[in-house]
Amino acid sequence: MARVVVRRWVLRAAGGLLAAGKAVAEPAERRIALVIGNNAYKNVNPLRNAGNDARAMTAELAAHGFKVIPGYDLDRSEMLDLVESFRQQLPGYDFAVFYYAGHGVQINGSNYLIPVNIGATLTGEQALIDRSVDLSEVTQRMAEASPSAFRMLIIDACRDNPFSIVGKRSIGVRRGLAPPAQANGMMILYSAASNQEALDSLGSGDSDPNSVFTRELLKAMRQAGVSVKEMVSQLGDAVYANTNHEQNPAVYDESRGRKFFTPLDGPAIEPQPVHLPQLPPSPPAQLSSPQPAPQLVQPQPSSPGQPPPPQPPVAATNRPAPTQARPTSVTAVAPRLPSPPRSSPGHPGAQHNPNNVTTSLGVD
Repeated sequence: MARVVVRRWVLRAAGGLLAAGKAVAEPAERRIALVIGNNAYKNVNPLRNAGNDARAMTAELAAHGFKVIPGYDLDRSEMLDLVESFRQQLPGYDFAVFYYAGHGVQINGSNYLIPVNIGATLTGEQALIDRSVDLSEVTQRMAEASPSAFRMLIIDACRDNPFSIVGKRSIGVRRGLAPPAQANGMMILYSAASNQEALDSLGSGDSDPNSVFTRELLKAMRQAGVSVKEMVSQLGDAVYANTNHEQNPAVYDESRGRKFFTPLDGPAIEPQPVHLPQLPPSPPAQLSSPQPAPQLVQPQPSSPGQPPPPQPPVAATNRPAPTQARPTSVTAVAPRLPSPPRSSPGHPGAQHNPNNVTTSLGVD
């Protein structure tokens, strides 16, 4: 009888400890990220900060406990290979991030990420689509592979369209990226509002190695106890203010749960080492002098888009350095900044979205 009483007391005590200190018993959150930075474009204008942004995000995510799969200056097949490797590893992870910095364009309402080996002469929009990576396919693969994880896409590819068509200004109808048709149960963050151009820097006197968006993102991720959704709102305000209201990040949110890059309590987050995938080296660029923006040749008719520990060093890339659903629940982020007067009639801003999925993080 005494043994039964003791056993009951032990079980009750253990249950009380578990109830009072749940965080102690919980396993550490499993985190994974895919980071791609395309900077050294061979046939279109190279970018100044995309490679720096991707490397900085690789180190920052690793310091926050993410297993990071990095890739820099990739061609289309390499980008698709990394996306597939990421998809295969997603099951079992609790927090998944896809980050891309580089050129991106929208065509007919769809967004495409541009590999570094895109051709200088294309025969039309379909040729560009066939040689790029469809962003919607990335979101679809993530949704199918890990439906229960908190999934986040961060896309800093809203720079000016690098392609032109004979007689036209650009390949797409508008600059920047288009709103996603659906967020597939995840949070999608653009560095600029739909149809708006993101700034690579604040001007000739800006010596920061990162884009305006990513430098603020890195700071925001280090705020302890700030949830991802709160962080995104604060990030939008900071970018909007620092660009003199010219850049207005946007979020498309169908995510579930509450996540933190830098939690205040719970299991300790261990920094992760970064291992670059072994990819064959790219052939050197054959450009001997600056090239004009490539032109798309249109077919002629018959008659005339925490504080963590110090960032660990990132292994040297194997690329040469550049020369230069649950029903949709939309989180509307109320801007905290007053609406300024427009600087020019053509100033871009958040566009009307009939599906009520888009929300801008600042004020236009």
